[in-house]
Formats: sequence, structure tokens, C-alpha cells
Amino acid sequence: MSFEGSVENGEEVILKNSPPLTHIFATSKSGFWIFVQFSDTIWRLERFSAGGAVEERTVRVNVHVFLKEGIEDVMGKGKLRSLVSNGFSEVQSVREGQLIELSIKLPEGKDVESRVKDMCKKLLCNPTTSSYTFEVIE
Repeated sequence: MSFEGSVENGEEVILKNSPPLTHIFATSKSGFWIFVQFSDTIWRLERFSAGGAVEERTVRVNVHVFLKEGIEDVMGKGKLRSLVSNGFSEVQSVREGQLIELSIKLPEGKDVESRVKDMCKKLLCNPTTSSYTFEVIE
């Protein structure tokens, strides 16, 4: 039984032709991994570096989602009419959007920006009608 390749934190690995329950210790230049196998699926329990457990950091990210230019912002237009009719005639335009606050726990050295872009493209923003920006607040 052997495995070659890399594994991300929490990712499952499939090993074929292995006993039903196995503990595996894998080493690399950055440290070692402890796996426990149930049937054909292995879940990594912990990664250790030479100095102990891998450092993790929690990062706050604010994601701003807005309708793309050219898409009618009905809610923004309604708010603009309300503002002007209530004496705030200096307001020229209103765009309504969403603020999504994320708290993300990542291993030290993991790229926050690429993970947030993936989240936005796959789940948080409809790329057909909306665009997004985000700011990382460490």
C-alpha cells in the first residue's frame, strides 16, 4: 500500500487494496502527517512540523457584491426616490449591494486571496449579473 502526491488540509485520499483499519505516518521535508483509515477512505488527522502543530491564522474578509453596470438596480432606484422625496436632494445615485463578512481559518502560508476568489466565483456571487470586490482584514 502506498500513496504518492500531495494532500490539502482536510482532503480525503483514496487508497485501494488496503486493510480495513490502518494508522499511517507519512513524512515530508516540512513535517509529518498522521492518517487513520476506515475502509478505503483516509482522513488526515493532524499535520506536525518540526516545531509542533502547524500554525493556523484566522483572517477576516469583507466581500462586497454589487450588480454589474447595465443591470437595473431596482432597489437602488427605489432608495434614491425615497431619499430625494425626504429632502436629501443632493443624492445623485444609489447602488445597493451586499456585504458578506467571512472569518476564515487557514494554515500559515495558505493564500487567502485565491481561496476567497474561489468562494466568490462558486457561491457568493452570480457572475452573470454581479461583480465583487473584497478586502482582507488580518
